[in-house]
Amino acid sequence: MTKSNFKFYQPDDVYGTLFFQFPKVLIYGDKYNKLSSDAKIAYMLLKDKLEFSIKNEWIDEDNYIYFKYSNIALMQIFNYSEKTVIKIKKELESVDLLYQKRMGYNPKTKKNEANRLYLGELELSAEDVYKKEKRARALDFKCGVTLLNNLERWLVLFLMLKMLYAKRMRNLEYSLSSKKKH
Repeated sequence: MTKSNFKFYQPDDVYGTLFFQFPKVLIYGDKYNKLSSDAKIAYMLLKDKLEFSIKNEWIDEDNYIYFKYSNIALMQIFNYSEKTVIKIKKELESVDLLYQKRMGYNPKTKKNEANRLYLGELELSAEDVYKKEKRARALDFKCGVTLLNNLERWLVLFLMLKMLYAKRMRNLEYSLSSKKKH
């Protein structure tokens, strides 16, 4: 192989190959499989932001990691309307994947602080993931219907992630072009 036909990564290329981790328990787990796709994707995006919280030292007195995002900030992160953001937060709270702590007025900054958002850990059991996966594979072998349904779910999630990625890239390009103008 020569340098001329080697595909080198360049800074702009890296964003196209970064991946989110999507926990299987969100699909197979009895507690989470009724969550909307929006809520599942929102959980995955927030989980990805944990490192950002640690870098910003958003860790409370009990050593719990939190986020400091207003609904407006979450609207930008998720590319959803405020109504959808509120719905997603309620959905995640209903299955103990999100806890909100009201911060209220801060006399030092003389502003109302955004709620602290704590992401809950997923409850995972062997029954939720491995046995259901094994059963699904057995059914897939007997008749292809289950396989088709699972492929349709993954395709929908893939398309949603692709749309989300495209929106984020357009927003990034817009903000970069806006900064260049100033």
